[in-house]
Amino acid sequence: MPILGQYNMRSQNISIDVPSHLFEEDRAVVFHEQAHYYLTNYTNEGAVLSILHEVCKPPLNLVVDKVAVGTALRLLGDDMYDAQEGLAHLIQAITIFDNSGGFDAVKEWEDRLPIEPKTAFNATRYCVKLTREQQDKFTNLVSDISLNTSIHKEVIKNPSFLLDDRLKDYLQDENNSSKKRFDKICREIERDPSLLDMKTEDVCKKVGIPFTINMSNAEKASLINAIYSFTDKPTSATEADIKTLKDVSDIYMPSYEGMIMVNVNIPHLAKTKLSKEEVSEELKHARTIFVYNNSDSPQANNHFGFYSFSKANLVINSALEIGVESSNLVNDFPVTRIIDTASFDFTNGRIKPERDFVKADILWHKSYQDLVPFIEMAKARSLPVQCCSFAFTNEHEVRFFIFKLEGSDMLHVAPARSFFEKKVRDSGIELKITNFFEIIKGKEHHINNFFHDILGIPYLLNIDQFAKDPEGYLVGATKVKDHGMGWPGPQI
Repeated sequence: MPILGQYNMRSQNISIDVPSHLFEEDRAVVFHEQAHYYLTNYTNEGAVLSILHEVCKPPLNLVVDKVAVGTALRLLGDDMYDAQEGLAHLIQAITIFDNSGGFDAVKEWEDRLPIEPKTAFNATRYCVKLTREQQDKFTNLVSDISLNTSIHKEVIKNPSFLLDDRLKDYLQDENNSSKKRFDKICREIERDPSLLDMKTEDVCKKVGIPFTINMSNAEKASLINAIYSFTDKPTSATEADIKTLKDVSDIYMPSYEGMIMVNVNIPHLAKTKLSKEEVSEELKHARTIFVYNNSDSPQANNHFGFYSFSKANLVINSALEIGVESSNLVNDFPVTRIIDTASFDFTNGRIKPERDFVKADILWHKSYQDLVPFIEMAKARSLPVQCCSFAFTNEHEVRFFIFKLEGSDMLHVAPARSFFEKKVRDSGIELKITNFFEIIKGKEHHINNFFHDILGIPYLLNIDQFAKDPEGYLVGATKVKDHGMGWPGPQI
């Protein structure tokens, strides 16, 4: 189930459509897709499949023997299917079990599965009743043993191995087949759960499955070179070119973005090259103004670049000369004024002098890296920080921070993945956890405009209305669930 979303050319990111994430049953699907991403990209047989698939799909479209490559992809996909689907559906089942009422909810969900994924899940379903610690050990052990075969070594040694009958013969051996290894290790753990407390290598030795560790970065570089060698654009990747995973974000973010089905029909091109008079006229109708100060700003000296978003959804990308007249234009209208981190002086805790004509309502930190200077400033100057994090449901994994320095009216908004939250809490700053509606009090309209205009979320809950009548407003959200994208959503 893909997540509807849109690519935002201005911020170069993908934003989700909130209706597909208003209800927490989607959380299980997110975890299912995360499992697929990990198993395909960070296991040995999965890496062979993903790199081979990469060489013949857009935008690369490399010249290869498409018939031979297609056959190899089918053989690898079929061999990996049970381990992929079995483990991904297990992650989904565990989430359903935890969130939705135990075995009855899992059974109802399982009964709706097609026969192939149901069969794959059946090999792992007993894991649902294990403890959380055992479940983690199970998924790690089974994925390592079933999908970390030595196939990459064969491909590195002779890449044409993938393009003839040798691959088929290789996968028929029960020691080389992920499918057969998966079936065997699942049966053995069900018979003897004490295997979960053993090292992977010792488990393999005990049950008679060859042990292969996950390939190194150097091996992955060699694998890339081997597979690209039978295309029209061979590579020469080195160990240094391969990214090493640092934390779960390296897996989580690509897998999450990989789920998003981009809506290419949503226009994002802003109007440019307007005259000063045209800009002045259009700003009268603006709802949000984003004043930016980054190094690639296109404006001339003594000018500031900005985006404006109007009530009629017109977007302007332009520049104005810094001065009293433009300052009045930016500040005199009842709009939401947003600045970027490059416009803020984190040493002195205020807007930079060249941007001090902006009465900013929100400072937008686009990433955790953008947030680090803010945290370091608060720590160095012992500034108490009010903080809340929120999502569109309590269980939603994609959250947002809202910070406010005591004594300042400006809100700081940043992404708040779960691992961000831990880093912020461990940073040593004086955090005062605050209720969402308390921290935005008086600025509900600005937060609403921020998510609608800057993040490009087209069906955002109207925070003004939601704060006034939460129960009544959720009636509209229920319509989204019942009727899908056909409901036009709250009008902002």
